[in-house]
Amino acid sequence: MRDGDRQEHLSRLASIDAVETARRVQAGDLAFLDTLSTAMGRINALDEELRVLAHAAFDRVDVPAYREKAAGLFRGVPILLKDMVDCSGLTRSDGAGRPFWRVPSRSPALVQAVEDSGAMILGSTNVPEFATLPVTANQTFGTTRNPWDPARTPGGSSGGSAVAVAAGLVPLAHATDGSGSIRIPASCCGVFGFKPSRERTLSGEADGGHAFLKHHHCLTRSVRDSLAFLAVTEDRTPTARHASVFEAGWPSGDGKTLRRLRLGIDRAGIAGVDPDEAVSRALDDSIALLRGLGHEVLEMRPLIPSGETFWLHLESLFLSRMPALMALVERETGSSFDETSVLSPFTMSFARAARVMPAGAVARALEYFDVLDGETLAWMDGVDAVVSPVLPQVPPAIDRWGPNSDWSEEQASLRAFMNHTPLANVTGAPAMSVPLHWTTQGWPIGTQFMARPGDDRLLFELALELEAARPWADRWPPISAMNG
Repeated sequence: MRDGDRQEHLSRLASIDAVETARRVQAGDLAFLDTLSTAMGRINALDEELRVLAHAAFDRVDVPAYREKAAGLFRGVPILLKDMVDCSGLTRSDGAGRPFWRVPSRSPALVQAVEDSGAMILGSTNVPEFATLPVTANQTFGTTRNPWDPARTPGGSSGGSAVAVAAGLVPLAHATDGSGSIRIPASCCGVFGFKPSRERTLSGEADGGHAFLKHHHCLTRSVRDSLAFLAVTEDRTPTARHASVFEAGWPSGDGKTLRRLRLGIDRAGIAGVDPDEAVSRALDDSIALLRGLGHEVLEMRPLIPSGETFWLHLESLFLSRMPALMALVERETGSSFDETSVLSPFTMSFARAARVMPAGAVARALEYFDVLDGETLAWMDGVDAVVSPVLPQVPPAIDRWGPNSDWSEEQASLRAFMNHTPLANVTGAPAMSVPLHWTTQGWPIGTQFMARPGDDRLLFELALELEAARPWADRWPPISAMNG
């Protein structure tokens, strides 16, 4: 290949997904060093403007060692991890300052499976401090910006991963979802975001367990990349909680293997928040598309009469993490928590709220959500999946919330913002944000689909059909590897 042709060939790498990248590497059409160097170049060119990275780890990639890997699904694919998972040799900070940085010596099973697949981990992506906000900003690494409009937030807490994929820095980035942290940034950034069923994947936690709310997966530009990531990380051990998504073969997107579905529309969400005009149009547009594909779509009654009870219990689970953090701060600084300044004002205000949490709040929350599991299944009786907005509004302004916000002042606004996403976390259900709509201003709006726990394959088949009917991979934001 002539030098000019080769350079043009490499410049188009951002336009192919992870599965295709691996195929070309395996076929010998791409070299490991080509995929590595071009990804590094894109990151170096755009990271200052977008603030994607928490920690770069380019020198961690041992190319000769990766060449020895078997013909894995991601052989030669550059990826990024969210700065909320352990990875051997990679600094983890959870969006916080240096007193909280550590370098794990071991990777959990999920991360090890990703590396064994041949993927090259180039670093970690920015997150809000200890994932306390649904936007991506902190005092240590700065504010991550949306490549569709840098005056808008990319959402959070996996905002750095979503921006990295949307802007074409890497074809795939790891993400976690505790109350919408995959689906929210997927919607804001116009990429595909899937949250698997609870315990669908190998453990992404250092203790080998599975968190009640937090689920690991990734953000991608193609549905098949998301499927491939699941194929690499799915728990297929004898004690796996769910039958494999791939038990009947790889899901197809031709619309022939997926039966016509009965889908319920949930406009009210947890707290009955009315979506804004642009989001309502996007939802109606998605409904029309679904009906055009032959699916039956019908309105559903609201599930929860009082969102207040739901939120109090959910917040109890999040607040229960704060006493351990407060104790860690005091150990690290030698001062009382209130006298320190190593955490942002928002995290400080959130942690202080834990002091007034009543005894037994966590146990009562888990009891409530156990009952809610049954109520949700009854609510979904007669439908295969629920269709809703991901968010009740377009991507908010970049400064709507941030590390200097106050929890007590913003509690109501944050509840309203996350009106549609946490139900899938507390019930352990699979849910996804599919990028089906863009506003006249050029802002993406995702549509959420939630199925019953274990029905991940059904959602993937529907996503493949939607992707074929309304492709989004060729939509590139103004700030991206494809637009210079």
